[in-house]
Amino acid sequence: MIIQAAINGFGADAIAGNTAAANFEYFNFYFVSGFAQTAVTFVSQNYGAGDVTRCRRATRLCVIAGMTLSLVFLGIILLFADFFLGLYSPDPAVIEYGMIRFKYLVSMHFLIGTYEIVAGSLRGFGYSMTPTIISVIGTCVIRPVWVATVFKAIGTMPSLLIVYPVSWVVTGIAMVTAYFFALKRIRKKAASEHLI
Repeated sequence: MIIQAAINGFGADAIAGNTAAANFEYFNFYFVSGFAQTAVTFVSQNYGAGDVTRCRRATRLCVIAGMTLSLVFLGIILLFADFFLGLYSPDPAVIEYGMIRFKYLVSMHFLIGTYEIVAGSLRGFGYSMTPTIISVIGTCVIRPVWVATVFKAIGTMPSLLIVYPVSWVVTGIAMVTAYFFALKRIRKKAASEHLI
């Protein structure tokens, strides 16, 4: 809501252009979300069977496949950006704002795979609160702080939209770090159980 309110301040063309471009982010999110759900299923099944090696493999394959499909989809969208945005509005001003969102968000949207899919693996391991907390901090803390500081100081559309990739990178790093800590804990627990 905070970011949308800031976008609204740029006027009707900005609202329309951002809304049109955001639709392609939603399409891409479905691809990544599908692999995140797959990671939950495969990791939980293999973790239940005691095969942590297959859990790691499933996570790796889901991340690679999800991000590859995402890059291909986004590449096609960006290659024909004018055409796709024109489906929503023929207005050049609307398309211009849509192109700004394409440049700063859609081109980087594959990054969501770093935290969405890895979060699915963490949930498969039984760590459901960890990815939730990391996602909430990445979304509900970083973004409002950015709007109140960086965007307030610069005041341009790019300075507003760049918060998304920044929050995706920070959230991704935190999520991958949590994943490796969880793996370390799981291995330690497995080793101690074998000693008993």
